[in-house]
Amino acid sequence: MTELKIRETLPGDGAACASMWRGSGEFFASINPDTFQVPAAEGLAEWLEEINALFRADPAVLHLVAEVDGAVVGHISATLHEPIDTAARQLQTDLSRRRLHVDSLGVSAAHRTAASARP
Repeated sequence: MTELKIRETLPGDGAACASMWRGSGEFFASINPDTFQVPAAEGLAEWLEEINALFRADPAVLHLVAEVDGAVVGHISATLHEPIDTAARQLQTDLSRRRLHVDSLGVSAAHRTAASARP
């Protein structure tokens, strides 16, 4: 039976996140190579480990992974933004409200395909 689990990142998730990050780069670069690229593999997992560790204790930053049967198959990074003091002078009305900005989102290629095949 397939078990889906959503959890905060843990030390050791960097390699799986790096693989998905590169997969996202491959996907988007195939659509628009002038805008997107495949991130360099060298040091990527370690860099993502550092980012996850840096923001793990920050209540304004959300770093989650999705696991299926114990394997990391998705990730999301998001940042909470509080209302700004000058919201009344801004064009965007949402600046007066608390907002969540999705910084990155990735799903392994195998799970993107499986999800898109559903009716």
